[in-house]
Amino acid sequence: MQNPRMCLRVASRMPLLGLILCVSVPQAMADEPAERVRDRKVLEAVFADQMDPGNPLNENFLRNNQGKAGRGIVVGVDTWPLKAGDRHLALLDRLESSGKIARGHGEGVRRRNATGPAHLKELGIEDERVKFADLAKLAAAHPGSEEFADVFWARYPESWGFTNAYLPSFGEDGRTAVVVIDTGPSPHGTAEVYLLGESDGDWKVKARWREIFRGPLLPERGR
Repeated sequence: MQNPRMCLRVASRMPLLGLILCVSVPQAMADEPAERVRDRKVLEAVFADQMDPGNPLNENFLRNNQGKAGRGIVVGVDTWPLKAGDRHLALLDRLESSGKIARGHGEGVRRRNATGPAHLKELGIEDERVKFADLAKLAAAHPGSEEFADVFWARYPESWGFTNAYLPSFGEDGRTAVVVIDTGPSPHGTAEVYLLGESDGDWKVKARWREIFRGPLLPERGR
């Protein structure tokens, strides 16, 4: 058991079993690859920001929901296919060209996500507000954008919506990261780019950008 919070919950109900499990947690965490830990921390910071009522990108959701915040987000278990010409990659390239993001992150995102879908659920996200779902399977069963949205909101009526994230790109100093995500459901496609910085082991959102384009964005099955 590699989740400390789960360990404590078990310990509160079954002390002996909890003691055995909790003793094993530090070693399991120590054996975890550093890259996986870093990916998890960065994505947890992005997901938390997606659920923050103070995030200006959530203003439209709050307005349409009578000011009521969501209770969590639904994250795709796998990344979607990363294709040349994708809107979020074009947005990232423009941010690099304008100097808002250091050069190299566009290539970093492409490189880290070039080998096919990454299984985000396996990163061990600890935030209990994050729910994982096979969004590509749901979209395949309900291919129309309106139909997909209706089914999604029926299943997750209190959520902020869905988020699909790619693996982060990290700067040369290891203390900056860029994450590209897609969000919905929406009658328009959306692409977002996050810039994060690390201090004393904590990752914080430094800036975020969103582009809205014509046409719905539906989850696709990974390669």
